[in-house]
Amino acid sequence: MLESLRLNLFGSAPSAGTGDKPGPGLFSFGHQDESPADQFASWLPYISYLDEEQLFVNKDGVGFLLEVMPQSGADDRMVDVLVSLYSNCPPDTGIQFHLFASPHICPPLRRYANLRMEDGDQIQKAQAFGRPARNENLYRKLARRRYAHLSHGAHHSLTQGFHYTIRDFRLMVSVSVNADPANLADRERIIGLRDGMATTLRSASLPNRVCDAADLINWCSLFVNPDRIDAATAPDLHYDDGRELRDQIVDHDTIQDARSNGLHLWKEGAGDGLDVRFFSIKSFPERFGLWQMGALVGDLMQPALQYSSPFLLTMGVYILDPNATKTVVTANHVRATQNAGSKMAVVMPDVAKKARDWSAAADAIDTGGALVSMYHQLGLFCHPTKVAQTQETAKAIWRARGFELNADVYKHRQALLASLPMTLSPAFHGDLRKMKRVTRKTMANAIHLAPVLAEWRGSKTPTLMFAGRRGQLLTLDLYDNDGNYNAAVIGSPGSGKSVLLNELAWSYRAVGAKIWMQDLGRSFEKLCRKADGTFIEFRPDVEISLNPFPLVTDINEDIDMLLPAIAKMASMKQLDEVQTKAISAMLLKLWAQYGPELDMTILRDSFVPGTIEELGIKEDQRVRDLAVMLNPYAKGGQYARFFTGRNTIDFSNDFVVIESEELKRKPDLQAVVNIILFHAITREMYLTRDRKKVWFIDELKQQLGDSSENDLVMAAAIDEAARRARKYGGSLVTATQNGDDYFTSAQMESALKCSDWTFLLRQKPESIELLARTGRFSMDEPKKRLLNSLRMEPGVFSECYITSPIGEGVARIILDPFSHLLFSNKLDDNAPLDALRRQGLSIDDAITELLRRRGHAV
Repeated sequence: MLESLRLNLFGSAPSAGTGDKPGPGLFSFGHQDESPADQFASWLPYISYLDEEQLFVNKDGVGFLLEVMPQSGADDRMVDVLVSLYSNCPPDTGIQFHLFASPHICPPLRRYANLRMEDGDQIQKAQAFGRPARNENLYRKLARRRYAHLSHGAHHSLTQGFHYTIRDFRLMVSVSVNADPANLADRERIIGLRDGMATTLRSASLPNRVCDAADLINWCSLFVNPDRIDAATAPDLHYDDGRELRDQIVDHDTIQDARSNGLHLWKEGAGDGLDVRFFSIKSFPERFGLWQMGALVGDLMQPALQYSSPFLLTMGVYILDPNATKTVVTANHVRATQNAGSKMAVVMPDVAKKARDWSAAADAIDTGGALVSMYHQLGLFCHPTKVAQTQETAKAIWRARGFELNADVYKHRQALLASLPMTLSPAFHGDLRKMKRVTRKTMANAIHLAPVLAEWRGSKTPTLMFAGRRGQLLTLDLYDNDGNYNAAVIGSPGSGKSVLLNELAWSYRAVGAKIWMQDLGRSFEKLCRKADGTFIEFRPDVEISLNPFPLVTDINEDIDMLLPAIAKMASMKQLDEVQTKAISAMLLKLWAQYGPELDMTILRDSFVPGTIEELGIKEDQRVRDLAVMLNPYAKGGQYARFFTGRNTIDFSNDFVVIESEELKRKPDLQAVVNIILFHAITREMYLTRDRKKVWFIDELKQQLGDSSENDLVMAAAIDEAARRARKYGGSLVTATQNGDDYFTSAQMESALKCSDWTFLLRQKPESIELLARTGRFSMDEPKKRLLNSLRMEPGVFSECYITSPIGEGVARIILDPFSHLLFSNKLDDNAPLDALRRQGLSIDDAITELLRRRGHAV
């Protein structure tokens, strides 16, 4: 009975000695191919899928497919780990790496948009319409604009002088094993091989997952149909287990024309179609490391050396019989050594090189390695009118790294098959070998040349959206870090620092965080008013009071705020110890008498006699001096209006901007204001643990008084806020114009040392040199060159270098035109906006009108 079931499922075995072919089974294992040869689907090897084992049954064996997250860099340890990918495979196993620069970025963009807050009446609107209704709040609108801008940038260059498109690098690793799918032991062995490979990849910091039939169909259909790559959103295809896999990949209306220089895919009445060009490696560089492979997906330093179309880079590795290769290597090594020692070596300069190569191969085998057969295939998928430019750019990218590419003339279908997963079977490898399209390399060579590197992808939560220099969409969230959530932003004037801070502020407010922003220069006024936030300023015509006494709830706790604030009012320098103790005693005494009605005038007057009976102090001049020192803040003093009556600082709004521009020329008042604000903000931050809270301090050095003197009070306040914020879901984001600013005083250094995240925008070369020379930022020569290359493309993007415990890399801050004007701090943008607002237009309408005047679609 079991034998009958096996025959029905897997087909009959050939009769011994008869040469008969296997009979067809229910799942077509070992079936005779009756597909017409003029259909490209018949050339594909995929037959069926074993759902329980997650294995694919192909014409020439069994395979599996893993989707891997590409790494952004590599080292020797990664190479040592990855070598076991090959050493554990049986002979005649085909391993392929497929790295695709996909223009399909809508899924992460959709997650980005859906993360924003919904309208408060969303449920009621959905009930009224019978379906989810479009959200109309500011944050959803801005997210939709960003979605449209970036998705357009996936298919059209965002820049004029050089090509730059957004993409998502995807990596697949496929394995084809020469095995009998009807043999349960073979299938168990392949599952063990897959699990071992997955573990090896994870050990090399390459997370991965096992792919199913739908994944294979969606992956392959991208490259054999003309409309799926170019579509903004390619609909997901689903697996039908009633048909062969290969028949679900190629659309019936896809026409594939083979030309001398490439393939042309098209459909009737569906536009110009898609041109496909394939290239192989003609010449390799003398030396090449795995850590250099990232340069083959685009040059990190040269904007002109970027691919102008989607591309697929495939490396195939075929495992040879180690015994046979050892015999061949030994024989060739002996012969090459003899030739190198002969008299002919003088007139044949390549003899010595061959001897070195075969010696290296023999050494690899002696240390447990082996030779493999391998190939590289580069596929370009572009519009027919852009073929020439795309080809030349691709060749230039590879040539810059020492490779020479060759166009695969009249070999395009074979090249396309070589680029698809699980096609490297013994039979197909034989075809490639006959066409001289494979080369023998050591296992180590095959690891160093594996396309497993792309660009940093950021973190998992798409609160923030950036892109890399090679176009990789980069999502980020400060709260994805396991350490603290604090950040330091460093950017010289005109580098885009204010734009980045605006981007951080609106993004976190959009996901429900509470925002406090201490501004200097009105960089955030437009966003605050647009978001219906609270804008606090210290203009002469604005009634405002920071009287600290009404804020007190427990004098024994809040005296930690009152004492440093009063001491700072008395003097910008450290007070005499007696004076400090006198202020503390007097505060406790007066609070018991007046409670919240206590004010600066009462406190000043209490010091006039110079007597504090509780401390045994009588007519002490030091105490009398305090009355004089506090006079500017009491009745009749120049700052009295800021500390009289009820405290008017309102932090009930979820978006609060405190503009300190008017305090710049009053450093003594500014220092006092900062202490009171620090206390008020941290107290609000520590009230709950159920939401994110972000506190921004722009121009930190100037906010703290632009002094290089250590202020232990401020240093302690900042240090405590930075350390405790994480426990309450809080983040402290500070910003300054120069990285060296963070090392000018204790209070500045406290802000940096407690920040796991650093956003470094463009700096002057001398500033970077100073940071490197003093060792204040860890950087080698390559990183120094990279930091010096940070730039801005006006109206398109500004660059910053992000460092964190979870990764680092260059990120481009790409804004849609509306957000660019909303966040801009440039005179050329603000002057016309202010003029339009004076005409009665709202911020929204003024931006829309200015965009219309500048030729943008609105």
